Amino acid sequence: MSAFARTARLLSTAVIVGAVVGTACATGPELWRGPSDVDVVRWVRKTVAERQPTAEERRFDDIGWVTEIRTAVVLGKAHQRPIFLTTGDGRISTGRC
Repeated sequence: MSAFARTARLLSTAVIVGAVVGTACATGPELWRGPSDVDVVRWVRKTVAERQPTAEERRFDDIGWVTEIRTAVVLGKAHQRPIFLTTGDGRISTGRC
């Protein structure tokens, strides 16, 4: 087969494939209708509600978190509780925080 014949065959194949794909894309929305916006919103709300933490899982929120050491000292003395000090300064990926 000559180079011209190969090129002509390749171009004709490309035109046919392009026509088929173009037709499929043009008629695609009529052929496949995804879920409606209402269904998606309903699914998201249901999924979020199902995945909310339980009271036991939210126990962490019962800790009296404060952002200043002075406030922690005052609260620790008032409630006769120890203070746990942590910082987030550094790079967690290197283990230096």
